[in-house]
Amino acid sequence: QNPCEQCLPAVSTTAWSPNSGASCNDGQSCTHTDKCVAGTCVGTAYSCNDNLTCTSDVCNGAGGCSYPLNAGNCLINNSCYGNAATQPGNVCYRCNTAQSTTSWSFNNGVSCNDADSCTSADSCLSGQCVGNPVVDVYEPNNARIGSYIPNVGDCDDIDARTLNATVVPTSSDVDWYRYKSNDDSCNFYPYVTLSDIPATADLDLEVFFSCANGANPLDYKFECNKGTRVTSPDGLPGCRSAASGTTAEAVELDVCCTSGAFGINCTGDDSGWLDVRVYKFSGTTNCNQSYRLGWGDN
Repeated sequence: QNPCEQCLPAVSTTAWSPNSGASCNDGQSCTHTDKCVAGTCVGTAYSCNDNLTCTSDVCNGAGGCSYPLNAGNCLINNSCYGNAATQPGNVCYRCNTAQSTTSWSFNNGVSCNDADSCTSADSCLSGQCVGNPVVDVYEPNNARIGSYIPNVGDCDDIDARTLNATVVPTSSDVDWYRYKSNDDSCNFYPYVTLSDIPATADLDLEVFFSCANGANPLDYKFECNKGTRVTSPDGLPGCRSAASGTTAEAVELDVCCTSGAFGINCTGDDSGWLDVRVYKFSGTTNCNQSYRLGWGDN
């Protein structure tokens, strides 16, 4: 039971003699190259220490070490984190030992801050902090027919009605509005303006017209007194104002739904629907900087 002692008759026939230099095992995991010295097993001591609190330091008895991870911990980029601990500086990742102990896991659904004042109710999704765009009261109005706004008559002035709204900066937002312009007893020239455009954006304006009965106005009697002629994707005639930068936009239509001459001499009731489109041509918008839309009749 002790390789460090042996029977050497030349030394003694009644007692064990030292077996110096023989290999042995001193039973200590943190020693190596164990050898017998004067009847005792002696190894060369060494230590294992990775200086991490989440691992156990284990000697293998042959001069080597292992560092198994303690339960309930993650070891990510040589740093220790307890289960459910979030990534420093990013709550959208956390240590989830059920998924991985060596890399960050998604921390979906928790509240966060995307540092964007134009979003609200921010929460984590697939490692990203995602917020809902802050929108004005006219949203959603990304398609024709958009939000209904107050009607006007042809005896109203330019900018008889106004509103303030924003183009959402985090998406390709387009604002559509609809109102009815009534042909009463005055000259019928629907007029729409766009002003107070945010300094960092170039917003443009389009206005399309359809007769009160849903038909298109007479094409040969449709003119843009202000703006250039355009057609909507679904075939409505309209006018576009596309001044550069923050220059105010204005569109004036001369329309006729019944036979007769242009404008004031157009016979019958030429009331109709105006579909207004405000969109970003270039630049960046800001949810805290609204534009001003005005509509009436010239």
